[in-house]
Amino acid sequence: MRSEFPDPFAQAATKPWSHDWSSVSALSTNNIAEYTALIEALTECLAMRADHVLVNTDSQLLHRQLNVEYKVRQPHIAALYRQAVGLIACFKQVRIRHIRREFNTEADR
Repeated sequence: MRSEFPDPFAQAATKPWSHDWSSVSALSTNNIAEYTALIEALTECLAMRADHVLVNTDSQLLHRQLNVEYKVRQPHIAALYRQAVGLIACFKQVRIRHIRREFNTEADR
């Protein structure tokens, strides 16, 4: 079915964004590193004055927690989750899309 309204993600300007996460992941769990990366990316999107954000992640846990499919059970993740949700609320729309690891070769560079 075709929408009468254009998809705001289809025409959005994209800016490649990458960061060296070796210091974060070396000192913490993968889940902490994933949430930290998301929080920094959302903060950067706010600075760019974006209003629609598409997040591609190979973290199934992050994807499912932010799409309210999984509960956040770990206290050390709960604070990061709340921070991410607070940032997400600053945008008109945020999509969290899961990309299977084998299709995310950029993460292995």
